[in-house]
Amino acid sequence: MKAKKITLILSSMIIIAILILTACDKRVIELPDYIIQSISAFPDSLYADNDNTTKSEIRATVVDNAGNPVVGETVTFKTLEDSLANINATAVTQSNGVAKVEFLDRGIVGVSTVQATIANSSETVSVRIIEKPAALKKYIAQLFAVPDSIYADNNDATYSEIKAYIVDENGFSVIGDTVYFQTDSDLGSIVSSATTDQNGIATANFHDHGELGTATIQASIPDTIVTVNVRIIETPSCHIDLLLAIPDSIYADDNDATYSEIDAYIVDDNGYPVESYSVSFQTDLGSVDGTAVTDITGIATAKYYDNGNLGIATIQASIEDTTTSIQVRVIELPSYHIEWIDADPDTIYADNNITYSEISVLVKDEQNFAVPGES
Repeated sequence: MKAKKITLILSSMIIIAILILTACDKRVIELPDYIIQSISAFPDSLYADNDNTTKSEIRATVVDNAGNPVVGETVTFKTLEDSLANINATAVTQSNGVAKVEFLDRGIVGVSTVQATIANSSETVSVRIIEKPAALKKYIAQLFAVPDSIYADNNDATYSEIKAYIVDENGFSVIGDTVYFQTDSDLGSIVSSATTDQNGIATANFHDHGELGTATIQASIPDTIVTVNVRIIETPSCHIDLLLAIPDSIYADDNDATYSEIDAYIVDDNGYPVESYSVSFQTDLGSVDGTAVTDITGIATAKYYDNGNLGIATIQASIEDTTTSIQVRVIELPSYHIEWIDADPDTIYADNNITYSEISVLVKDEQNFAVPGES
């Protein structure tokens, strides 16, 4: 019983001593001694556009007394002029001691001051909010029609390509701008708009309606309207001067990788090549491209494919009331054999793909000719 009393008295004395010592301790917990070494705005000027896609990045660099970057500490940012912008945010310093926030304007011209604070250190930076400059005027520098004459054939395969070249007032190409097109609806048609490419050129195709005349195509942007003419002329009298099949024999392999190229050479009554003229093709065995348009040399090219059946295919080429035909022999696949196989080198190291051996195989047909293009 006596021991319990002694223990109780000692415990009470210890508690009283702790309370007395705590009451006498006048020490104040000091904040860490951090310094905002620098603050910057990038960029330091913004247009007064009240657009969240344009902004300035505010960067505050925090160091300790020894000049070492401070990591993981919170910096408070605020603007001193709320009418120009409003930042009331915090950011944590990264491994380089930098904390970042975004500054967004409110569409009002002026100079806004941004303050960054940590512990007892504060620094400010200014962001200039300036008037947004007027957009540069744009012009249609040139308008072309290529070609400037087309046949009155009412055929979508033949057309004139209308090209509008757009520049700004400094003469630089304008990219991604919309150009509007229109034309005489009784003579032809054109898409209503097109967008300029990386060269500042917007392209639209003009198609005739089969009527003779001169079509005026208008291209316009807000500051410019320009026109160009396309002559729609009578379709010339022409004929198929020559029809070729290259090669004139193919294997019956039903393989789109092998085909015969059918070339139809079209000339007018004077023997000159006829460009941009549509030629129709058909066959009685296999398949052939339905139509092709002549190039500048007057040649329209179609591809003939076999369907795996042996025989002689007749390919017809037609223009207007004229039809010409040519034949392609579809022959049996030859028998192939491996003449030899070689490994160069014939010994390699077990090094997991670092060194390799090239395997060569020579394949020949029944006539002992080398066979190309086979797997």
